[in-house]
Amino acid sequence: HSRTPVAQRTMYNPIVTFKTIRSQLLWNYILAMGALVVLSVAVVISVYSFSSRTDDLVYGPTELVRISSELNAAHQFIANFVNYDDSAYLGPYRAAVADLSSRLEAFEPTVRAASSDQKDVELLYSYQEINNQLVWYEEAGEALIRQVVAGEDERFARFDQLYDLRDLKNRIASALTDLLFRQMNHTQSAYDLYRRGLRTNWVVFFALFGAAIVLLVHFVIRQAQSISEPIRQLVEQGRQIAAHDYRVTALTSSGNDELQTLSDTFVEMATEIGRSIEVLHQKNALERSNLAMEQSLKQAELELLQSQINPHFLFNTLNTITSLARIENATETERLLSTFSRFLRFNLRSMSSVVTVERELEIVRAYLFIQKQRFGTRLRYSIDADSLALSGSIPSLTIQPLVENSLIHGIEPRREGGSVKIRVEGSDDGVCVVSVADTGVGMSETDAQAIRQKAATLDDEARDHLGIVNTVRRVQLYDPGASLTIESALGDGTTVTVSYRPGLVEEPAIAD
Repeated sequence: HSRTPVAQRTMYNPIVTFKTIRSQLLWNYILAMGALVVLSVAVVISVYSFSSRTDDLVYGPTELVRISSELNAAHQFIANFVNYDDSAYLGPYRAAVADLSSRLEAFEPTVRAASSDQKDVELLYSYQEINNQLVWYEEAGEALIRQVVAGEDERFARFDQLYDLRDLKNRIASALTDLLFRQMNHTQSAYDLYRRGLRTNWVVFFALFGAAIVLLVHFVIRQAQSISEPIRQLVEQGRQIAAHDYRVTALTSSGNDELQTLSDTFVEMATEIGRSIEVLHQKNALERSNLAMEQSLKQAELELLQSQINPHFLFNTLNTITSLARIENATETERLLSTFSRFLRFNLRSMSSVVTVERELEIVRAYLFIQKQRFGTRLRYSIDADSLALSGSIPSLTIQPLVENSLIHGIEPRREGGSVKIRVEGSDDGVCVVSVADTGVGMSETDAQAIRQKAATLDDEARDHLGIVNTVRRVQLYDPGASLTIESALGDGTTVTVSYRPGLVEEPAIAD
């Protein structure tokens, strides 16, 4: 008992004490999820800001290209109207000019912002010039449309006005190109500036992200230790108890109240075990003595039951041998005497109370051979056994008393005699079933039920059916889970079945 008690070691002091392990784990989960959500929102905001800024930078040049394309489309519509004198082009022309004006008006804040950022007033002047020229272009176009519709000018005069309108369109396109280059320069400058700022922002963001992860991991580790450390100490206490050292004390600090309660209960259990261990040692010697006595009593009862042989059978056998000696040759008498001698040697031997099923059936055959000499043609019998069951063990004199009971109570009272069928079956689940069926006089259900009750209670007063009672007692001493069933009806014979779980036995040979 040189082991140091667990309570004397350095204890772990948790940051916060929780009521239950569940609440502690839930708090850690909420904290981790909250940190993850915050970091995810920061990433989303950063990506959204980058995307929005990029869209703003790309919007200017892209919109100018669209305005230039819309101007060319509008001029093509009015040119087709003048050349082909087809009013179907008027609707698309006016819609294109209206959309062009809307786009140019919507583009004004972008130009003003770029002009202010780059301190370039010429950028705003260029935009205003384009806007004015577009108004002139729209007015000139409408005037040309009115003249064509009214038919006031000659065809060549219309073409001259169309050429003038084309020149105005080219000047607008040239101004748009100049504005586009200015806008591209502004976009490049803004992008370079934004990229430098973005790099700085990402460095700061990842620094904050790493710091948050480190703090979160540190807190989670501390919380995990507040759960694992008390459990580790409880495990150490368990090992201490396993080493037969019951001097353990409760934890001085734990991560939650549940672990503290578990520790207190564990200490109480160890104290009770320590108090009870001496009582168990004292009882152990007494139990070993009782067990030895019980085994001796069982062995004595087995030997007593084995020695019970019916004297009536011995006298009948001797009378049969005497009668045969008068009327038969010496050979038959010798055979009968030899069989009877083997039977007596098996019953009287005390070397083992358990034999193989094969040896038990040999004794049953000898017994039936002797009885056949007595009953003659009134007795018919058969013995059938599975090879699976022959090597199994069985208490000696288990089947023979059942056969004897069938002859005495079933076949003998019947004038014409009857037959006895012995069947031994083994199964894969280890159960052996022994059945003895006769075609004797049978019995009523009331008598059968009475015998079942006497056999179930192992009634020593059941002398009329001593073979059944002895069989039940011997088999249940061998296998407490053994069972016996009796099926019988008046005039239809009786079937007695014994089920038990055999073992394997190496039986010493019996000298003939």
